[in-house]
Amino acid sequence: MFPYELTPPLPPHHHQPLFPPFHFSHWRAVDDRVRGGSSVSHLDPVEIDVSGRVTEVSADDDDERKERDVKEKKTIRGARFWGTLDIKTLGGAGFASQVYRYGPYPLHLPRTEYTGISLSVLPDPSLDTTTKSSSPDDDETMKPAKPTRYTLVLKTSPTSNIPKHPRVPAPPRAAQLSYEASFVVGSPPSSSHCDPSSSEKGYQAKGHEVILGWNAFKAFYRGREVKEGEARWVPLDTNSVYEISLMCRSGFGEQEGEFGLIVTSIDGIRKADNETEKEKVVSSNWLSWWWSVFVGWICSWLRWDRGIRLTDEEEGDMDEKAGLFI
Repeated sequence: MFPYELTPPLPPHHHQPLFPPFHFSHWRAVDDRVRGGSSVSHLDPVEIDVSGRVTEVSADDDDERKERDVKEKKTIRGARFWGTLDIKTLGGAGFASQVYRYGPYPLHLPRTEYTGISLSVLPDPSLDTTTKSSSPDDDETMKPAKPTRYTLVLKTSPTSNIPKHPRVPAPPRAAQLSYEASFVVGSPPSSSHCDPSSSEKGYQAKGHEVILGWNAFKAFYRGREVKEGEARWVPLDTNSVYEISLMCRSGFGEQEGEFGLIVTSIDGIRKADNETEKEKVVSSNWLSWWWSVFVGWICSWLRWDRGIRLTDEEEGDMDEKAGLFI
């Protein structure tokens, strides 16, 4: 099981777009070739029409036509994350990823305003990831599955620059803590998935919406999960995201081969307006209570020992008068 949800799209006002625009020239491949592997990844611009057909386009395609088609809802612009996941070179291990670095300032998604990240995704229709049934004696049962599991990775500390055309093998990057959340996107559905009345939950004209709450992101270091309480563990700080990446990894031999994922958007998920207002009210009430306590303490201190003092004779007279009413 993976800590994600496949749901109908959220209301538009709950989204803070991160991509698009995808700024394709700013993405860089970080594959297992940095460790001597053979996996490779790409991120290319594509268009998806109302029938679900995906067409590769140039990053500097006719902007006027593109804008007109998008406005008329003839097409949806997106990114195709694709490549080959190899596990033989490194003996079962392998990964391929595309990385986007923020700079000079990090991405700011404070928990007080955002609950996580959503991705609108679609299986690559050019690939068939269905698993063929086979008998127990068939060798096919021993082969890894075709890739359907992907990972969104966040890094919250400054990262090193990634050259656009690194030498092979590329120099390894300095190891640092990352935060990862995985999700599965199955084989491309039939053309009926574009029908809004389709009964299959999550399918819309542009596919699934994957919801990743902040708690879905687990800390990892050098491919190993770091549990809370371990010396290296640090909670996810969403105020400073320096790097975001899409990854397809083997899971130590669980999947391999050609992979493809269409991403039409990546968004920050805003808190609902009423939830945000409720937090503001609670915060305001809490501050008001502390302020009243502080002011009361100051006033009581200023009044301390400053009342009218009675002489001993006056106090005695008051006691006698009080005794008359007993």
